[in-house]
Amino acid sequence: MKKSIKTYILAIAVFVIWGLIAFKIYSALNQEDLVSTESAPQAISFNPISVQDTISYVLQLNYRDPFLGKPFVKKQLQPKKLSIKKSVNQPIVFPDIHYNGLIAPKTKGTAPIYMIVINGKQYLFSKNETKEAVKLLRGNSHQIEIQFQGHKNQYQLEE
Repeated sequence: MKKSIKTYILAIAVFVIWGLIAFKIYSALNQEDLVSTESAPQAISFNPISVQDTISYVLQLNYRDPFLGKPFVKKQLQPKKLSIKKSVNQPIVFPDIHYNGLIAPKTKGTAPIYMIVINGKQYLFSKNETKEAVKLLRGNSHQIEIQFQGHKNQYQLEE
């Protein structure tokens, strides 16, 4: 067969195939309704299918780590310890404190003694000493620093 005859045969086959496709589309679009409107509508009933209990599966992902070459071990999470802080809304009321002065020792190496009046009573303090829940932290001849219920406050020398 010659080359031109093959071309004509293939062209005819292509036209026949496209013709069949066009005919099917045309017949589908111009098709009249097969359901007659004269017949009475039928009652449609719906019966739902009951769903059976499903089986749940748990994956066990204990395969080896491709980078380490070891089996994967899941780390157990430890619950975090929550610390509850005391409310800061309640102000601390310091007792009535007055700093009256410092008694310096005559000999070196002895700690100085501080005269402090707490709620009208006079006390003699040395550093880090506690009386009536008041602790003397540090002091000099002009001021002292005390701690009461965890809060610090400074007092000046009263003359």
